Amino acid sequence: MYEIGEGVPVDYSRAMREYERAAALNHASAMNHLGWMYESGEGVPADYQQALSWYHKAADRGYADGIFNLAHMYQMGKGVKVDYKLAMTYYHQAVKAGSARAMNNIGWLYRNGLGVTQNDSLSMAWYGRSADEGDEVGMFNVGWMYYHGCGVPLDYPAAVTWYQKAAEAKNAAAESNLGWMYQKGLGVRRDNKKAIDWYTQAAADGNTSAMDNLAWMYQHGDGLKKDGSMAVEWYTKAAKKGKRSAMENLAAMYEQGDGVPKDRSKAGEWREKAKHVSEAEE
Repeated sequence: MYEIGEGVPVDYSRAMREYERAAALNHASAMNHLGWMYESGEGVPADYQQALSWYHKAADRGYADGIFNLAHMYQMGKGVKVDYKLAMTYYHQAVKAGSARAMNNIGWLYRNGLGVTQNDSLSMAWYGRSADEGDEVGMFNVGWMYYHGCGVPLDYPAAVTWYQKAAEAKNAAAESNLGWMYQKGLGVRRDNKKAIDWYTQAAADGNTSAMDNLAWMYQHGDGLKKDGSMAVEWYTKAAKKGKRSAMENLAAMYEQGDGVPKDRSKAGEWREKAKHVSEAEE
């Protein structure tokens, strides 16, 4: 309640005290919340060792989210050495405790061959289980697999179906990808208005690919009136959030004087920033 401001002002210190009181009474949910606050640095300095300790306590009591979070710490190497095999072990325990998110992450490990032999068919199976349990990231990943033909035959209409389901659950990446499907006419009739609507929604939800694509449509007048200044505005928003392609596109806008006064210095600055961003960091 106090952590998220539900009916009361946000008060992390009060939340910590409430969770500590509940944890002392053996409430696994409170232990998990304490772990999350230490992991994220909400109300306390970030402390991965404390987070691990609380997640372990929640996990020892069979709490699904605690087991999931413990697995994720090992997957990401937070406070511990990265250990994909141990992460996989904990994810399987979380699945037994009812975690749909763990099903999705098992799928991701199979997709990337981390801690297990790479296997797209098993990846798709686990994504499908997660999606069937209502996990929006699982739904997105099923759509992604259909779009790329990984573990299943390439199927754009099926990709659209699953992206739609994930988008209805407010998954910003799915919203953005739906925009792409409508813009390109993949699995659906080409419809720039719907593409713009989905990009705009995804951008409002913080998706940088949608910001970049929306900027491109403004720059080129694709489905809406050409507007260089609006293109620059969206490229800038995406670039400031670390989107490499947006940095490169913004540099080109400054070089050409499109939507902004020509400025080779700023163009150079954005190109230099783009050089130091990898695809994995976007």
